This record gives sequence, C-alpha cells and structure tokens, in this order.
Amino acid sequence: RKLSPATLSRDIETCIRSYAPRVSGGTPEDYAEPMLAELGLIYEEHRGHFAFRRGPKVTLSDGMFAYALLDYWEKAAPGLSSLAFESIAYGEGSPGRVFKLDEDSVAERLFNLDTLTKGALSWTDTAGLRQVHRKEDKISGLSKTMIERAYG
Repeated sequence: RKLSPATLSRDIETCIRSYAPRVSGGTPEDYAEPMLAELGLIYEEHRGHFAFRRGPKVTLSDGMFAYALLDYWEKAAPGLSSLAFESIAYGEGSPGRVFKLDEDSVAERLFNLDTLTKGALSWTDTAGLRQVHRKEDKISGLSKTMIERAYG
C-alpha cells in the first residue's frame, strides 16, 4: 500500500515537532513544550525550515565522546596512529558530526583526552597541525573502559 504525500508530510512534521515547538500560529496545544524539546537538538529557523543546533552538549559525557572517537577511528582510519582535527570534527560518522558539536566543543573535549585515557590518546597542536595520537600499546580495552565511564 502506497503512502499519500499528505500522510507522509504529517508524520514527518509530528516527528520534528516532538523536538521543536512552533514559533507562531496554531492552537494552544501547538505552543505546549514538546517532550523532547529540552534536548535542544532541533530548532525552527523560520516557518517550516528546521536545523540542528550545533554547539556544546553538556549531557554528553567525556567517556561517551572518547568511545565515539575510538569507534570512528577504527572505522575511518584503523591503521593510522594519528587523526586530524578536521576529520574528528567533520568526517562522516565522526563524533563532531554525530553529536552536532561545534569546533570549540570538539577541541575542548580533545584537550582532556590524555588525562581521560591515561595517555592512550593525546591531543597535539603544533605549527597549526591539530591532531590526536594514539599509543597502540595502551589501546586494548580502552573502548570498554570509556563506555563503562560513560554509564558507570
């Protein structure tokens, strides 16, 4: 059975409206705070046009960020011992892109990697070359440790 465009449009709007309230017009129910709005993930730029809210995510733990970085690294560049900042911030499937973090938020998370991972991952910013290095001898079990830290 084929869906009508009107049904599909209504379903998509219902989904989006669970994250972003209406800015004007409509009934009192339309102005009620949607259940997922407090996450601050989506906002209405102007009528009918929505965007993801990029920036810091205070509810994202450092452990979860590090886990996502390790997962991305394993998929995007498994043989490399370093990963460029641009890849971490903007690469398809990267933590910066997945979590909708801005550059400053990504950089802030990377500054703390050395302490968080006990030296397994470290951030460097030398002569404009910003990257994260991993020490292969310390990586074993790090993903598990980071996910435990995120939920423990």
